[in-house]
Amino acid sequence: MPLRFLSLAMLLSPGALAAQTLGIPAGCQAILTVQHASCRVAHYVTCSNDAPGVRHRVDVYPDGFDYIAATDADGQWLGSVDAYAGTRDQPAGPAANSVSFEALLRGSDSYDFSMIDAAGVVTRFTGTDTLTGETTTLDGETVLPFTFEIKATNADGTEDWSATGTAYAHPEWRIGFSGITNWVVPGDAYSTDDTPAALIEPGEPGFLSTVAEFGCAS
Repeated sequence: MPLRFLSLAMLLSPGALAAQTLGIPAGCQAILTVQHASCRVAHYVTCSNDAPGVRHRVDVYPDGFDYIAATDADGQWLGSVDAYAGTRDQPAGPAANSVSFEALLRGSDSYDFSMIDAAGVVTRFTGTDTLTGETTTLDGETVLPFTFEIKATNADGTEDWSATGTAYAHPEWRIGFSGITNWVVPGDAYSTDDTPAALIEPGEPGFLSTVAEFGCAS
């Protein structure tokens, strides 16, 4: 897990949320703020002590900090902290087939890796991402839509959940953004729309804001 990964959990203290902006630890810098259609704000942060290309994503909802995840230069998951679920995950060993953003940009990427939480529970993630061959724009940025299918299974092979949908790859920023996701969980199925509504770079109004602006109930 990256050296500064857990320190990012302190970004969203009650005082920081009261100020309605994200605080950044010394040695780190924010590179992008994303307002999503799902009443979520995501911030992308890099830190000087991490390996080249490592990014941290910090998610904020109206009720506060929800999720922090770190990925490497090619998009492989390095770890996460889920405040809502009360879990912390890290790789459960070398991936059988790592996520590869480069492979996706060439057309398709499949992956097979496992994560382990603080209680020792291992979850295996398998799936495939495939470019549609089209381009579209999100808030003026050209992105590549792709379809995906992913499945999470526990140690005995029982499926915990699965999902399919459409997402978007920004080839220059090397970031994948969620779109429409169709979820299947035991006893239920539903869809969510997490499409980016605004992509905000440093110096632009709304950068580092922790206030969600889209998709929130009135």
